[in-house]
Amino acid sequence: MELSLSHADFVSGAVFLRLGGDDPWTRELVLAARTDPGSTDYKYSVLHMAYERYRSLLAHEWAHVLQVASYPYLFLRAARQGRIMSGVSTLLASNPGEYPIPLPFRLREDWAQSNVLSEIPVKVTVRKDGVHIEAVPPGTVARGLLTELDLVEEDAQIFQYRTEIGSRGNGAAYRRWLRESPRYSRLFLMMARHMGTEPAYRTLPLFVRLAFGTTRPLWAFFKCFALVNHNGPEILARWDTLETLESILLSHLRDYLGPADLGSVTMDQPEVADPQGLLPPEALATLLHRGGQLAVSPLTRIHVEGDGDEAPGAITRFLTQPWRCLPRNGDLPALAVTLMPPLLVIELLGDDFPLGSSVMAISPLLVKTNFADIPGVTYLDLAKEIYRARSVWKGIAAGAHGPHPRCPHAGCRVHRTGLCHAWFPIPQRAEDCGFPPFLRYTTKHRVADDGSCLVPVDLAPPDNDTGGTNGPHHRRPSS
Repeated sequence: MELSLSHADFVSGAVFLRLGGDDPWTRELVLAARTDPGSTDYKYSVLHMAYERYRSLLAHEWAHVLQVASYPYLFLRAARQGRIMSGVSTLLASNPGEYPIPLPFRLREDWAQSNVLSEIPVKVTVRKDGVHIEAVPPGTVARGLLTELDLVEEDAQIFQYRTEIGSRGNGAAYRRWLRESPRYSRLFLMMARHMGTEPAYRTLPLFVRLAFGTTRPLWAFFKCFALVNHNGPEILARWDTLETLESILLSHLRDYLGPADLGSVTMDQPEVADPQGLLPPEALATLLHRGGQLAVSPLTRIHVEGDGDEAPGAITRFLTQPWRCLPRNGDLPALAVTLMPPLLVIELLGDDFPLGSSVMAISPLLVKTNFADIPGVTYLDLAKEIYRARSVWKGIAAGAHGPHPRCPHAGCRVHRTGLCHAWFPIPQRAEDCGFPPFLRYTTKHRVADDGSCLVPVDLAPPDNDTGGTNGPHHRRPSS
Protein backbone atom coordinates (compact mmCIF):
# COMPACT_ATOMS: atom_id res chain seq x y z
CA MET A 1 0.00 0.00 0.00
CA GLU A 2 1.32 3.46 -0.89
CA LEU A 3 1.29 6.08 1.86
CA SER A 4 2.69 9.10 0.04
CA LEU A 5 2.78 12.42 1.87
CA SER A 6 3.41 15.90 0.54
CA HIS A 7 3.34 19.59 1.27
CA ALA A 8 4.46 22.87 -0.27
CA ASP A 9 6.04 25.68 1.71
CA PHE A 10 4.93 29.16 0.67
CA VAL A 11 8.03 31.02 1.91
CA SER A 12 10.75 28.86 0.36
CA GLY A 13 8.70 27.66 -2.61
CA ALA A 14 9.83 24.13 -1.78
CA VAL A 15 7.74 21.05 -2.53
CA PHE A 16 8.38 18.17 -0.16
CA LEU A 17 7.34 14.63 -1.12
CA ARG A 18 7.58 11.43 0.93
CA LEU A 19 6.83 8.66 -1.50
CA GLY A 20 6.53 4.93 -1.75
CA GLY A 21 5.08 1.90 -0.04
CA ASP A 22 5.55 -1.82 0.23
CA ASP A 23 6.34 -2.43 -3.42
CA PRO A 24 9.37 -3.63 -5.42
CA TRP A 25 10.15 -0.21 -6.93
CA THR A 26 10.36 1.50 -3.54
CA ARG A 27 12.33 -1.35 -1.97
CA GLU A 28 14.83 -1.22 -4.81
CA LEU A 29 15.32 2.53 -4.38
CA VAL A 30 15.67 2.28 -0.60
CA LEU A 31 18.37 -0.35 -1.14
CA ALA A 32 20.11 1.96 -3.61
CA ALA A 33 19.90 4.78 -1.03
CA ARG A 34 21.66 2.58 1.48
CA THR A 35 24.29 1.52 -1.05
CA ASP A 36 25.20 4.69 -2.97
CA PRO A 37 22.92 7.69 -2.32
CA GLY A 38 25.30 10.01 -4.12
CA SER A 39 25.10 8.24 -7.46
CA THR A 40 23.47 9.92 -10.45
CA ASP A 41 21.51 6.74 -11.20
CA TYR A 42 19.92 6.73 -7.75
CA LYS A 43 18.96 10.40 -7.90
CA TYR A 44 17.57 10.10 -11.43
CA SER A 45 15.60 6.99 -10.48
CA VAL A 46 13.97 8.76 -7.52
CA LEU A 47 12.98 11.72 -9.71
CA HIS A 48 11.72 9.35 -12.41
CA MET A 49 9.57 7.56 -9.84
CA ALA A 50 8.16 10.87 -8.58
CA TYR A 51 7.14 12.01 -12.06
CA GLU A 52 5.93 8.66 -13.39
CA ARG A 53 4.07 7.23 -10.42
CA TYR A 54 3.27 10.33 -8.38
CA ARG A 55 2.81 12.88 -11.13
CA SER A 56 -0.68 13.75 -9.90
CA LEU A 57 0.53 14.36 -6.35
CA LEU A 58 3.46 16.43 -7.60
CA ALA A 59 1.08 18.49 -9.75
CA HIS A 60 -1.06 19.37 -6.72
CA GLU A 61 1.90 20.75 -4.76
CA TRP A 62 3.30 22.43 -7.86
CA ALA A 63 -0.01 24.25 -8.19
CA HIS A 64 0.47 25.73 -4.71
CA VAL A 65 3.83 27.19 -5.78
CA LEU A 66 2.19 28.70 -8.87
CA GLN A 67 -0.62 30.12 -6.75
CA VAL A 68 1.85 31.91 -4.47
CA ALA A 69 3.82 33.21 -7.44
CA SER A 70 0.78 34.67 -9.22
CA TYR A 71 -2.01 35.39 -6.70
CA PRO A 72 -1.14 38.79 -5.16
CA TYR A 73 -2.56 38.20 -1.69
CA LEU A 74 -0.89 34.79 -1.38
CA PHE A 75 2.41 36.36 -2.46
CA LEU A 76 1.98 39.01 0.23
CA ARG A 77 1.06 36.35 2.80
CA ALA A 78 4.21 34.39 1.97
CA ALA A 79 6.33 37.53 2.37
CA ARG A 80 4.78 38.13 5.77
CA GLN A 81 5.41 34.54 6.82
CA GLY A 82 9.02 35.07 5.80
CA ARG A 83 9.16 38.13 8.04
CA ILE A 84 7.77 36.09 10.95
CA MET A 85 10.31 33.33 10.20
CA SER A 86 13.23 35.71 10.61
CA GLY A 87 11.70 37.58 13.55
CA VAL A 88 13.17 35.53 16.41
CA SER A 89 16.66 35.37 14.92
CA THR A 90 16.59 39.13 14.24
CA LEU A 91 15.44 39.83 17.80
CA LEU A 92 18.18 37.64 19.27
CA ALA A 93 20.86 39.14 17.05
CA SER A 94 19.81 42.65 18.07
CA ASN A 95 19.51 41.88 21.79
CA PRO A 96 22.46 39.83 23.08
CA GLY A 97 21.82 38.13 26.41
CA GLU A 98 21.00 34.88 28.09
CA TYR A 99 17.76 33.24 26.95
CA PRO A 100 16.34 30.09 28.55
CA ILE A 101 15.50 27.05 26.43
CA PRO A 102 12.70 26.54 25.35
CA LEU A 103 12.90 30.06 23.96
CA PRO A 104 10.39 32.39 25.64
CA PHE A 105 9.20 34.14 22.48
CA ARG A 106 5.62 34.32 21.29
CA LEU A 107 4.08 36.11 18.33
CA ARG A 108 2.43 39.41 19.07
CA GLU A 109 -1.32 38.89 19.28
CA ASP A 110 -2.20 40.63 16.01
CA TRP A 111 0.47 38.66 14.13
CA ALA A 112 -0.64 35.42 15.79
CA GLN A 113 -4.24 36.07 14.70
CA SER A 114 -3.12 36.90 11.18
CA ASN A 115 -1.11 33.68 11.02
CA VAL A 116 -4.26 31.54 11.39
CA LEU A 117 -6.79 33.60 9.43
CA SER A 118 -6.73 31.15 6.54
CA GLU A 119 -7.76 28.34 8.92
CA ILE A 120 -10.68 30.10 10.64
CA PRO A 121 -13.95 28.44 9.56
CA VAL A 122 -17.02 30.29 8.37
CA LYS A 123 -20.55 28.98 8.00
CA VAL A 124 -21.88 29.60 4.52
CA THR A 125 -25.64 29.78 3.95
CA VAL A 126 -27.03 30.28 0.44
CA ARG A 127 -30.27 32.25 0.42
CA LYS A 128 -32.52 33.68 -2.27
CA ASP A 129 -31.16 37.17 -1.60
CA GLY A 130 -27.51 36.12 -1.65
CA VAL A 131 -24.92 34.28 0.43
CA HIS A 132 -24.67 34.74 4.18
CA ILE A 133 -21.22 34.19 5.78
CA GLU A 134 -20.81 33.87 9.52
CA ALA A 135 -17.52 33.34 11.35
CA VAL A 136 -17.57 30.51 13.90
CA PRO A 137 -15.12 29.57 16.67
CA PRO A 138 -12.18 27.36 15.62
CA GLY A 139 -12.88 23.70 16.27
CA THR A 140 -16.59 24.00 15.47
CA VAL A 141 -17.96 20.99 13.62
CA ALA A 142 -21.04 21.67 11.50
CA ARG A 143 -22.36 21.34 7.96
CA GLY A 144 -21.44 24.12 5.56
CA LEU A 145 -18.18 25.20 7.21
CA LEU A 146 -15.39 26.37 4.92
CA THR A 147 -12.01 28.09 5.26
CA GLU A 148 -9.66 29.97 2.97
CA LEU A 149 -7.57 26.81 2.83
CA ASP A 150 -10.48 25.08 1.10
CA LEU A 151 -10.22 27.67 -1.67
CA VAL A 152 -6.49 27.11 -2.13
CA GLU A 153 -6.67 23.32 -1.92
CA GLU A 154 -9.64 22.79 -4.24
CA ASP A 155 -8.21 25.15 -6.83
CA ALA A 156 -4.99 23.09 -6.74
CA GLN A 157 -7.01 19.90 -6.87
CA ILE A 158 -8.77 20.79 -10.11
CA PHE A 159 -5.31 21.58 -11.53
CA GLN A 160 -4.21 18.14 -10.29
CA TYR A 161 -7.20 16.42 -11.89
CA ARG A 162 -6.70 18.12 -15.25
CA THR A 163 -3.03 17.18 -15.19
CA GLU A 164 -3.92 13.58 -14.39
CA ILE A 165 -6.43 13.20 -17.22
CA GLY A 166 -4.45 15.33 -19.69
CA SER A 167 -7.37 17.54 -20.72
CA ARG A 168 -9.84 20.18 -19.50
CA GLY A 169 -12.30 17.53 -18.30
CA ASN A 170 -15.86 18.14 -17.14
CA GLY A 171 -17.77 18.44 -13.90
CA ALA A 172 -19.47 15.04 -13.95
CA ALA A 173 -16.19 13.16 -14.46
CA TYR A 174 -14.47 15.30 -11.81
CA ARG A 175 -17.24 14.45 -9.36
CA ARG A 176 -16.69 10.73 -9.98
CA TRP A 177 -12.94 11.21 -9.49
CA LEU A 178 -13.58 12.86 -6.11
CA ARG A 179 -15.29 9.68 -4.91
CA GLU A 180 -12.35 7.41 -5.77
CA SER A 181 -10.37 8.31 -2.62
CA PRO A 182 -10.45 10.91 0.18
CA ARG A 183 -10.04 14.32 -1.44
CA TYR A 184 -10.93 17.95 -0.82
CA SER A 185 -14.54 18.39 -1.91
CA ARG A 186 -16.53 20.57 0.51
CA LEU A 187 -16.31 23.73 -1.55
CA PHE A 188 -17.01 22.13 -4.91
CA LEU A 189 -19.94 20.08 -3.61
CA MET A 190 -21.49 23.13 -1.96
CA MET A 191 -21.21 25.07 -5.21
CA ALA A 192 -22.52 22.14 -7.30
CA ARG A 193 -25.51 21.73 -5.01
CA HIS A 194 -26.70 25.25 -5.81
CA MET A 195 -25.40 26.15 -9.27
CA GLY A 196 -24.92 22.74 -10.88
CA THR A 197 -21.95 20.43 -11.33
CA GLU A 198 -20.57 21.82 -14.60
CA PRO A 199 -20.82 25.52 -13.66
CA ALA A 200 -19.14 24.77 -10.32
CA TYR A 201 -16.30 22.94 -12.07
CA ARG A 202 -15.79 25.69 -14.62
CA THR A 203 -15.92 28.65 -12.25
CA LEU A 204 -14.25 27.49 -9.02
CA PRO A 205 -10.64 28.17 -10.19
CA LEU A 206 -11.67 31.56 -11.60
CA PHE A 207 -13.38 32.59 -8.36
CA VAL A 208 -10.31 31.57 -6.34
CA ARG A 209 -7.94 33.54 -8.56
CA LEU A 210 -10.12 36.63 -8.27
CA ALA A 211 -10.56 36.14 -4.52
CA PHE A 212 -6.81 36.29 -3.86
CA GLY A 213 -6.61 39.53 -5.79
CA THR A 214 -8.43 41.09 -2.81
CA THR A 215 -7.69 41.51 0.89
CA ARG A 216 -10.84 39.53 1.81
CA PRO A 217 -10.51 36.24 -0.12
CA LEU A 218 -13.44 34.32 1.40
CA TRP A 219 -15.86 37.20 1.12
CA ALA A 220 -14.73 37.95 -2.44
CA PHE A 221 -15.08 34.31 -3.48
CA PHE A 222 -18.66 34.11 -2.30
CA LYS A 223 -19.53 37.47 -3.81
CA CYS A 224 -18.50 35.99 -7.17
CA PHE A 225 -20.42 32.80 -6.44
CA ALA A 226 -23.54 34.71 -5.35
CA LEU A 227 -23.62 36.80 -8.52
CA VAL A 228 -23.34 33.80 -10.86
CA ASN A 229 -25.65 31.64 -8.76
CA HIS A 230 -28.30 34.38 -8.61
CA ASN A 231 -28.32 34.73 -12.40
CA GLY A 232 -28.56 30.97 -12.92
CA PRO A 233 -26.37 28.54 -14.92
CA GLU A 234 -27.47 30.12 -18.19
CA ILE A 235 -25.27 33.10 -17.33
CA LEU A 236 -22.28 31.07 -18.49
CA ALA A 237 -23.86 30.51 -21.86
CA ARG A 238 -24.82 34.16 -22.21
CA TRP A 239 -21.30 35.34 -21.28
CA ASP A 240 -19.51 33.47 -24.02
CA THR A 241 -16.12 33.12 -22.32
CA LEU A 242 -14.74 33.01 -18.79
CA GLU A 243 -12.66 36.06 -19.71
CA THR A 244 -15.90 38.03 -20.15
CA LEU A 245 -17.19 36.71 -16.84
CA GLU A 246 -13.90 37.63 -15.16
CA SER A 247 -14.22 41.24 -16.31
CA ILE A 248 -17.78 41.46 -14.98
CA LEU A 249 -16.81 39.90 -11.64
CA LEU A 250 -13.85 42.26 -11.21
CA SER A 251 -16.20 45.21 -11.66
CA HIS A 252 -18.60 43.63 -9.16
CA LEU A 253 -15.83 43.16 -6.57
CA ARG A 254 -14.62 46.72 -7.07
CA ASP A 255 -18.12 48.02 -6.36
CA TYR A 256 -18.51 45.75 -3.31
CA LEU A 257 -15.08 46.03 -1.69
CA GLY A 258 -13.74 49.26 -3.10
CA PRO A 259 -10.13 49.65 -4.24
CA ALA A 260 -7.28 48.72 -1.89
CA ASP A 261 -4.50 51.27 -1.44
CA LEU A 262 -1.22 49.40 -1.83
CA GLY A 263 0.41 51.91 0.50
CA SER A 264 -1.83 50.51 3.25
CA VAL A 265 -1.11 46.86 2.44
CA THR A 266 2.50 46.04 3.27
CA MET A 267 4.47 43.04 4.55
CA ASP A 268 5.44 45.03 7.65
CA GLN A 269 1.95 44.92 9.10
CA PRO A 270 -0.21 41.94 10.16
CA GLU A 271 -3.02 40.77 7.93
CA VAL A 272 -5.71 41.77 10.43
CA ALA A 273 -4.69 45.40 9.83
CA ASP A 274 -5.36 45.27 6.08
CA PRO A 275 -8.23 47.45 4.88
CA GLN A 276 -10.72 45.64 2.69
CA GLY A 277 -10.42 46.19 -1.02
CA LEU A 278 -9.69 44.93 -4.50
CA LEU A 279 -5.97 45.07 -5.20
CA PRO A 280 -5.08 47.12 -8.30
CA PRO A 281 -3.77 45.47 -11.50
CA GLU A 282 -0.20 46.52 -10.67
CA ALA A 283 -0.35 44.92 -7.22
CA LEU A 284 1.75 41.86 -8.04
CA ALA A 285 4.48 43.94 -9.73
CA THR A 286 4.59 46.26 -6.70
CA LEU A 287 4.68 43.38 -4.23
CA LEU A 288 7.42 41.73 -6.29
CA HIS A 289 9.51 44.89 -5.97
CA ARG A 290 8.98 44.91 -2.20
CA GLY A 291 9.30 41.16 -1.61
CA GLY A 292 11.98 40.10 -4.04
CA GLN A 293 13.60 37.90 -1.39
CA LEU A 294 10.94 35.21 -1.83
CA ALA A 295 12.23 32.15 -3.67
CA VAL A 296 9.25 32.27 -6.06
CA SER A 297 10.13 35.83 -7.12
CA PRO A 298 11.88 34.77 -10.37
CA LEU A 299 8.70 32.89 -11.35
CA THR A 300 6.59 35.93 -10.48
CA ARG A 301 8.83 38.19 -12.53
CA ILE A 302 8.34 36.04 -15.63
CA HIS A 303 4.59 36.06 -14.99
CA VAL A 304 4.52 39.87 -14.65
CA GLU A 305 7.04 40.88 -17.30
CA GLY A 306 7.20 37.94 -19.71
CA ASP A 307 10.37 36.19 -20.80
CA GLY A 308 11.67 35.92 -24.36
CA ASP A 309 8.84 34.51 -26.45
CA GLU A 310 6.67 34.04 -23.35
CA ALA A 311 4.12 36.83 -22.91
CA PRO A 312 3.09 38.11 -19.46
CA GLY A 313 0.51 35.97 -17.68
CA ALA A 314 2.41 32.70 -18.10
CA ILE A 315 1.42 31.27 -14.72
CA THR A 316 -2.27 31.92 -15.30
CA ARG A 317 -2.00 30.03 -18.57
CA PHE A 318 -0.21 27.20 -16.78
CA LEU A 319 -2.83 27.00 -14.02
CA THR A 320 -5.81 27.12 -16.37
CA GLN A 321 -4.40 24.72 -18.99
CA PRO A 322 -2.08 22.34 -17.13
CA TRP A 323 -2.50 19.56 -19.70
CA ARG A 324 -0.50 21.70 -22.15
CA CYS A 325 2.33 22.33 -19.67
CA LEU A 326 2.49 18.92 -17.96
CA PRO A 327 1.82 16.39 -20.71
CA ARG A 328 1.21 12.79 -19.74
CA ASN A 329 4.03 11.56 -21.95
CA GLY A 330 7.36 12.91 -23.12
CA ASP A 331 9.66 15.61 -21.85
CA LEU A 332 8.50 18.71 -20.01
CA PRO A 333 7.85 21.72 -22.25
CA ALA A 334 10.13 24.74 -21.82
CA LEU A 335 7.54 26.70 -19.82
CA ALA A 336 7.16 23.90 -17.26
CA VAL A 337 10.93 23.68 -16.82
CA THR A 338 11.09 27.45 -16.36
CA LEU A 339 8.28 27.48 -13.81
CA MET A 340 9.43 24.48 -11.78
CA PRO A 341 9.14 24.75 -7.98
CA PRO A 342 12.33 26.34 -6.65
CA LEU A 343 13.12 23.15 -4.75
CA LEU A 344 11.70 19.63 -4.96
CA VAL A 345 12.77 17.49 -2.00
CA ILE A 346 11.99 13.77 -2.15
CA GLU A 347 12.29 11.13 0.57
CA LEU A 348 11.20 7.51 0.44
CA LEU A 349 8.93 6.03 3.06
CA GLY A 350 10.33 3.26 5.22
CA ASP A 351 12.18 2.84 8.48
CA ASP A 352 15.25 1.64 6.59
CA PHE A 353 15.51 4.75 4.39
CA PRO A 354 18.87 6.20 5.52
CA LEU A 355 19.27 9.74 6.81
CA GLY A 356 20.87 12.10 4.32
CA SER A 357 19.58 10.23 1.27
CA SER A 358 16.87 12.69 0.25
CA VAL A 359 17.01 13.87 -3.35
CA MET A 360 16.71 17.56 -4.13
CA ALA A 361 15.78 18.78 -7.62
CA ILE A 362 16.62 22.41 -8.24
CA SER A 363 14.87 24.83 -10.55
CA PRO A 364 17.15 25.78 -13.49
CA LEU A 365 15.67 29.29 -13.33
CA LEU A 366 16.96 29.79 -9.79
CA VAL A 367 20.43 28.55 -10.73
CA LYS A 368 20.86 31.29 -13.32
CA THR A 369 19.01 34.13 -11.56
CA ASN A 370 21.12 36.41 -9.37
CA PHE A 371 19.71 37.85 -6.17
CA ALA A 372 20.10 41.60 -6.64
CA ASP A 373 20.58 42.47 -2.96
CA ILE A 374 23.66 40.27 -2.42
CA PRO A 375 26.37 40.21 -5.12
CA GLY A 376 27.44 36.72 -6.15
CA VAL A 377 24.39 35.05 -4.61
CA THR A 378 21.82 33.29 -6.79
CA TYR A 379 18.21 32.57 -5.92
CA LEU A 380 19.28 28.95 -5.61
CA ASP A 381 21.60 29.83 -2.71
CA LEU A 382 18.81 31.88 -1.18
CA ALA A 383 16.12 29.22 -1.62
CA LYS A 384 18.13 26.46 0.05
CA GLU A 385 18.92 28.62 3.08
CA ILE A 386 15.35 29.92 3.35
CA TYR A 387 13.99 26.37 3.23
CA ARG A 388 16.35 25.23 5.95
CA ALA A 389 15.75 28.30 8.14
CA ARG A 390 12.01 28.00 7.59
CA SER A 391 12.07 24.37 8.74
CA VAL A 392 14.07 25.20 11.87
CA TRP A 393 12.01 28.15 13.05
CA LYS A 394 8.70 26.44 12.27
CA GLY A 395 9.85 23.51 14.41
CA ILE A 396 10.81 25.81 17.27
CA ALA A 397 7.54 27.74 17.02
CA ALA A 398 5.61 24.45 17.07
CA GLY A 399 7.17 23.63 20.44
CA ALA A 400 9.86 21.11 19.49
CA HIS A 401 11.60 20.01 22.66
CA GLY A 402 13.70 17.22 24.08
CA PRO A 403 16.27 15.03 22.32
CA HIS A 404 16.29 15.08 18.52
CA PRO A 405 14.21 12.03 17.52
CA ARG A 406 16.26 11.16 14.41
CA CYS A 407 19.75 12.41 15.19
CA PRO A 408 22.19 9.82 16.58
CA HIS A 409 24.58 12.36 18.10
CA ALA A 410 23.39 12.23 21.71
CA GLY A 411 26.67 13.67 22.97
CA CYS A 412 25.99 17.03 21.29
CA ARG A 413 24.84 19.71 23.68
CA VAL A 414 22.29 20.95 21.11
CA HIS A 415 20.81 17.47 20.67
CA ARG A 416 18.59 17.63 23.77
CA THR A 417 17.40 21.24 23.39
CA GLY A 418 14.79 20.77 20.64
CA LEU A 419 16.26 23.69 18.68
CA CYS A 420 17.60 21.55 15.85
CA HIS A 421 14.68 19.13 15.38
CA ALA A 422 13.95 20.39 11.85
CA TRP A 423 17.57 20.85 10.77
CA PHE A 424 18.87 18.99 7.74
CA PRO A 425 20.99 17.29 6.68
CA ILE A 426 21.98 15.23 9.71
CA PRO A 427 25.72 14.56 9.32
CA GLN A 428 27.63 11.37 9.87
CA ARG A 429 29.77 13.09 12.53
CA ALA A 430 28.56 15.60 15.13
CA GLU A 431 31.48 17.93 14.44
CA ASP A 432 30.34 18.27 10.83
CA CYS A 433 26.86 19.53 11.74
CA GLY A 434 25.96 22.88 10.24
CA PHE A 435 23.36 23.81 12.87
CA PRO A 436 25.66 25.43 15.47
CA PRO A 437 27.24 27.74 12.86
CA PHE A 438 23.77 28.50 11.48
CA LEU A 439 22.52 29.42 14.96
CA ARG A 440 25.60 31.54 15.64
CA TYR A 441 25.40 33.36 12.31
CA THR A 442 21.65 34.11 12.38
CA THR A 443 21.21 34.90 16.09
CA LYS A 444 24.71 35.81 17.35
CA HIS A 445 24.11 33.27 20.11
CA ARG A 446 25.08 29.69 20.85
CA VAL A 447 23.80 26.95 23.14
CA ALA A 448 25.43 27.13 26.56
CA ASP A 449 27.67 24.25 27.59
CA ASP A 450 25.00 22.79 29.88
CA GLY A 451 22.30 23.10 27.16
CA SER A 452 19.98 25.18 29.36
CA CYS A 453 20.02 28.48 27.50
CA LEU A 454 21.40 30.57 24.65
CA VAL A 455 24.35 32.84 25.35
CA PRO A 456 25.90 35.56 23.18
CA VAL A 457 28.66 34.39 20.88
CA ASP A 458 30.98 37.21 21.84
CA LEU A 459 31.58 35.26 25.06
CA ALA A 460 32.69 32.18 23.11
CA PRO A 461 35.42 31.70 20.49
CA PRO A 462 34.12 31.73 16.89
CA ASP A 463 35.90 28.48 15.97
CA ASN A 464 35.40 24.91 17.13
CA ASP A 465 31.80 25.51 18.22
CA THR A 466 30.60 22.11 17.04
CA GLY A 467 27.86 21.74 19.60
CA GLY A 468 29.65 18.79 21.22
CA THR A 469 30.03 18.47 24.97
CA ASN A 470 33.70 17.60 24.76
CA GLY A 471 34.88 21.04 23.64
CA PRO A 472 36.33 23.72 25.90
CA HIS A 473 34.09 25.23 28.56
CA HIS A 474 33.53 28.97 28.77
CA ARG A 475 32.27 31.32 31.40
CA ARG A 476 28.49 31.79 31.41
CA PRO A 477 27.33 35.41 31.41
CA SER A 478 25.35 36.83 34.26
CA SER A 479 21.70 37.67 33.63
